[in-house]
Amino acid sequence: MNAEIVRPATKQAIDDVQARRVAHPGELFLSFDEWNTELAAIIDRYNAASQDGEVLQGLSPDEAFETCWPHDNPPARFDATCWHLVAHYVKQVPVTTNGICFRVGSRKFVFRNERTGQDRGKQVLAWFDPECPESLCVTDLNRRHPYLVERSTKVDFLAAPGDPVFERELSNIAAHSAYPKARFHVLKARFEPTFRRNVVDIETAETAGAIRSQRESKAAEQKQAGAQLAKARAAYGELGAPLPRQLRPETLDAAQKLQQLRREYESEKLTPSKRTYVLKPFGSGRREYVDYLVKRLSEFRAGGKSFGQKFSGPISPHITKKIAASQIGCDLYDESRFDYVCRHLKAKIDATILGKRNAAKGTPNYHEFEATAGTATVGTL
Repeated sequence: MNAEIVRPATKQAIDDVQARRVAHPGELFLSFDEWNTELAAIIDRYNAASQDGEVLQGLSPDEAFETCWPHDNPPARFDATCWHLVAHYVKQVPVTTNGICFRVGSRKFVFRNERTGQDRGKQVLAWFDPECPESLCVTDLNRRHPYLVERSTKVDFLAAPGDPVFERELSNIAAHSAYPKARFHVLKARFEPTFRRNVVDIETAETAGAIRSQRESKAAEQKQAGAQLAKARAAYGELGAPLPRQLRPETLDAAQKLQQLRREYESEKLTPSKRTYVLKPFGSGRREYVDYLVKRLSEFRAGGKSFGQKFSGPISPHITKKIAASQIGCDLYDESRFDYVCRHLKAKIDATILGKRNAAKGTPNYHEFEATAGTATVGTL
């Protein structure tokens, strides 16, 4: 298709989508992932096809790349032994009272810790790697005495005293969140290129080794601390307890044991083969029967929490009664509307998760008012 044909067709497709003449835009357009896959297929077909130009002379780009690669004298590729020599960003920067600060594009980065405080007022070399923006390697102007500095972490403006991040960054203000990595598509060669080993001097190798070991050590510490914090938040959140300011290993172990005990208790209490509901007699009057239905509704709603159902507030018969009265718009004990009130409460009970499970098994969720013989009916849910 030429441009004159494609443009009106594309415009018509856009108009159809905007006017909702199609059920879904995917009927006329490719999604990002679909277009990414299609583009990769087009590139693969092109690179595999023979080219009749003056340069390739009948070879495909893939064949030419493999044929022309210098296998006997391959090039060298920088690795961890000397990566800092070609870091993406190496600059002489001052260590100010705010730490080491610089910008990369529109992003501002701030790095500071106890070690940078020792170099306050000095000029240092900052070795920045965009693939690892959370840490910065620093050396003196002679490229000696390397050390690693963490990036200042952004603190939530709602953070309260006691929050680990807030405590750690109390004297620091982070400008931005983690440096985003751009999404890109890399076309890989059909064969594995060979490279020569880098030959570097002892001083360069020692500097690279010190930087690498400190980075790996810091990354392991951060990973372990993050995992412990995630476990603590999950455990204390499930127990409904606030996260302590100082999280000690023994405190976390105790919280996890309580969490496990609570899960075992809830599982035993709500497992259909173990949980038995007893439909208790409700008395001889209508008021007692309404109270009975309100209590049943509260019990069934509380049981729904274990199945992932969420409620905006606590559950109790008193609160359930107030909500039901607001929904119905009358006094629940108004005998002139007794049948209407009972229908409403029964419908709410039947709509709960436990109510639906009982209905599927043929187990009653509540007594009927007519069956007020005073004997308890037992039903396994």
